[in-house]
Amino acid sequence: MVTGLQRSAARIVPVLMLTLAACTQSHRSSAAATPGKATSTAVPCPSATAPSTTSPTAAPALGAVTPTVNAAALAHHGRLAFVSQGRLWVLDGDHAALRGLPTVTGRVPQDPSFSADGMWLSFLEATPIPDPEARSSGSLWMARADGSSPHEVTALSDVQAVGWSPGSDVFAALTGPARSVIPCSGPTAVQLISPDGFVRPLMNAGSIAGAAWSPDGTQMAVSINDADRPGRTTLETYPLSGGSPSVWLSSSSPANVGIMQPAAWWPIWNIGFWVFGGGMVHNNDQTPLDIVASPGGRPERLGDTLSDGTTVAFAAASNGFLAIVNASAVSDAGRVYWQGKQVEVCEPASRICTPVPTPTGTVTVDPSWAPGGTTLAFVRAPERTRSSFEQSAVAGWYGAHQLWLYGLADRSLHEVGAAAGATAPTWSSDGKSLLYVADDGLWLLTSLTAPPVEVAKPLFPADAWPSYYGQVDWSGQFAWSSVP
Repeated sequence: MVTGLQRSAARIVPVLMLTLAACTQSHRSSAAATPGKATSTAVPCPSATAPSTTSPTAAPALGAVTPTVNAAALAHHGRLAFVSQGRLWVLDGDHAALRGLPTVTGRVPQDPSFSADGMWLSFLEATPIPDPEARSSGSLWMARADGSSPHEVTALSDVQAVGWSPGSDVFAALTGPARSVIPCSGPTAVQLISPDGFVRPLMNAGSIAGAAWSPDGTQMAVSINDADRPGRTTLETYPLSGGSPSVWLSSSSPANVGIMQPAAWWPIWNIGFWVFGGGMVHNNDQTPLDIVASPGGRPERLGDTLSDGTTVAFAAASNGFLAIVNASAVSDAGRVYWQGKQVEVCEPASRICTPVPTPTGTVTVDPSWAPGGTTLAFVRAPERTRSSFEQSAVAGWYGAHQLWLYGLADRSLHEVGAAAGATAPTWSSDGKSLLYVADDGLWLLTSLTAPPVEVAKPLFPADAWPSYYGQVDWSGQFAWSSVP
């Protein structure tokens, strides 16, 4: 998998809420937006009902199709959790064991994630929703890292994952009960969950836009939308040890209306957040990504990225360097994935983002830092001006991907030629190996000079990749724990 920090940031879940304010200034352009019309909070949601008290029944029988795996290829490289054609599996490389986890009738597993120490596995069981603006919530499940002892955390409803703490075996989630009046369906609590199922509320609010872990796992950044005061949204931090929250950013000016949604909390940079303005509750095209360095600080524009969580929008390194996928390199490219996307490396001292060199007629996506932040893996792909999104066109474009490495010290570029068609590269914890997706399967480079070996396939049904304007949520299909 993408690391816990990257993944939790990349999977921020859009929720319907009031149009609220985020007043920003920047060394680039301001994310301030035009005012939107306030919506009455007394109007009930069309389908508001009491939460169900009936838990879904797990079906322990194996699925109709068992994935093809190469357990020997994963030996001494940890464990791999992956969703194959609607079922979650765990491949244990050291014990050459494949385990299928229970499925829930009418739901599909998504977003598998290992805890930072590699001891636990979490995933959601959710009802598929094809609308990218309304990603589904679901039930939270946990298991041991080898897939044994899976269990639903039944105390929660309408779960939207934030992710594992970077410093402990604690999982954070946004939960219901969902609001029954406008803004509808928004989460109302941030909950902290232990692997044994113990749940502790961190905070509650009328409408929560999102949350993110601090780099050391001792705090959480939470964006709160005040339904009773539609001109106000606040970005606050909550210590896990208790105590009063700190307000980092509060916007109440009617001239600058927008929604703040936390993206991540990074070393050195601190809190990054997307801004949805002009009356939008979400944005499927390029979205301003701002940063605020301290409580009461002035926000700055970092860039414009996709924000719907289907693709990797950024990657953070432990040394403070960032990489973002600028989604506005070509005007109006927006959600079309093979147009106008450009990986940029952001230097923490100067706070300047510089594009990684790439030839004309190409795009760059999927940044992933090696541990220590000295090398950046990314994908180069041909830019396309036509917009056919049929399966053959999408598969052909992904098949033309190239895996490249960017050396931070000397700004060198090196193609990993053996990794044809690579997507969603993920580093091992020691920085010696790379896992990636190609041709609907998972492949492993045990070293950067070794030939790649296919470990597991397929991820999606043949000829039925769920694509949205060329975007495919490959990273949401797997997690890799290479912890020794």
